Order: sequence, then structure tokens, then C-alpha cells
Amino acid sequence: MNSKITWDIRNDYSDYPDEVKEYFFKKYIALRKKYTNWIGQISKDHKNDIDWWSSIPSSRNPNFSRLFEYICVLETVELIKKKKITIIVDNKSFYKIIKKHYG
Repeated sequence: MNSKITWDIRNDYSDYPDEVKEYFFKKYIALRKKYTNWIGQISKDHKNDIDWWSSIPSSRNPNFSRLFEYICVLETVELIKKKKITIIVDNKSFYKIIKKHYG
């Protein structure tokens, strides 16, 4: 795999490049339970906060927000960081995180 990979995370997961899709889906499956448990732990601190319970993360559904996807992307990048890859993102803050940790 010497060619450069362009990964546009704005696309649907099924449209990710084959070179990253396998890694991404393994992380997606492996991290889902940890993610929902993490949200559960955070929720304990907000048990009487109606605003928290009406927010998107409190649902524990990783499809309601991009947070879980961003976590999976970061975990995937960690696995493939030695490959020639360009990642296209839709969020300036997320871009800064990737740039800071992976150049």
C-alpha cells in the first residue's frame, strides 16, 4: 500500500476507502460498549439535569452525534498513521486535534 489514501470523513462509513474501512469498522464495533458505558458514567453526574437528559449524547446512541465517529476516526488514524493518508474533515476543532497529534 504505497499509494496515498484520501479519507473524507464527511462521507458515509460505507464510502470510506477500503484501506481504512476495515480498521474503522473494527474500532466502531470494539469501542461501542466502552462509549455507551462512558456516557453512562457521565450521565450519573447529571441525574437531575433536564438539559443533559434532553441532549444528544445522553441517549447513548452513537448515531445521534458525531462524537463516537470522531473517536473511532482517531483510533483508526492511530492504527494507520504510518501510511500516506490525507484526511478531509468538516470540523475545524477536529482538524486541530488530528493535526496536533498526527501532523
